[in-house]
Amino acid sequence: MISSDPAAVVPGSDVVILALPSFTHGDYLDKIKPHLKPGVIIGSMPGQSGFDLCARSILGSDFVDASSLFALETLPWACRIVKYGQSVQVLGTKTEIGAVIAPPKGQSLEDVLSILQKLVGPKPVIKASSNFLAVTLMNPNTVHPTISYGFYRDKDLTKPFDEAPVFYQGVDERTGEMLSQVSDEVMQVRDVLLKRYPSLDLSSMLHIRDVLLRYYSDKLGDKTNVYTMLKTSAAHRGLVHPMREVDTPQGKKYLPDFKYRYFTEDLPCGMVVIRGIAELAGVATPTLDEVITWCQTVMGSEFLVNGKLCGKDLHLTRCPQVYGFTDLDTFLKENHYVEAYSESNILQAAQ
Repeated sequence: MISSDPAAVVPGSDVVILALPSFTHGDYLDKIKPHLKPGVIIGSMPGQSGFDLCARSILGSDFVDASSLFALETLPWACRIVKYGQSVQVLGTKTEIGAVIAPPKGQSLEDVLSILQKLVGPKPVIKASSNFLAVTLMNPNTVHPTISYGFYRDKDLTKPFDEAPVFYQGVDERTGEMLSQVSDEVMQVRDVLLKRYPSLDLSSMLHIRDVLLRYYSDKLGDKTNVYTMLKTSAAHRGLVHPMREVDTPQGKKYLPDFKYRYFTEDLPCGMVVIRGIAELAGVATPTLDEVITWCQTVMGSEFLVNGKLCGKDLHLTRCPQVYGFTDLDTFLKENHYVEAYSESNILQAAQ
């Protein structure tokens, strides 16, 4: 059944998957909330940063704690729409991906993991991630804004392109290094969190180079570094920068589309969330700040002001500060991150 009425499709559902842009999660959770049954398996594919914060804010912590909340680290496939609502082209299937699952106390997450695997199919293999904090911090969508910044920062953004430039294959060595630097800063946040809470489970967090190897190991021609992996990735071959057509005296040309999800999703539900946690942890993130500052300018948005997350559009993000968290200890404890869902360690060891 296909319907725009949640009352017609949600009641009685055992599993609810939000396969939607992350900036729409809040609206959809609010609409389906009255129709969700207790103990439902509910989650997002992918979750993006801060999905659990959004769910707790709208559904309530008591409901979330009594349900099986999950989120996939990323989409199982690299794909593009062929015909809207009917068909897509799968450009590449990831080798394996992580899924964070927070079942109610006393219930096994292995059952939920099995259900998700059946829904996705044999590939990619889905493995249990540490917890929602690890998925939030490891969000691979820091890649899109950073590549965009690296490509456009020295260009005249008013000068149209004759054709859409390639995205991943267009990365230069400087941008590859910047991607590594952003990931280095995120791993510094991890180290500070672990020093403060040694029992915190962030074992599933990986550097971007290891993320690429995990997702696309059999599709990378040169695995020397992040730059060479992106340049030689068969899974991303031919993908182009998001563009909008413009009419010129010389015919149709192309300008960057800064309203595309690489910006409207990956900043408020990705990089800005990570930056918010870094701020709580007292970790400086100069490279992350540089990318966010450029992106928010071309978007016409404001999140980061003078090194602080206090911009006029911060309320559109899922960073901890939006949900009232102003100190690290409260943030970690109230969201159960320090509990670390110890069962995930057992499952990972078995896998």
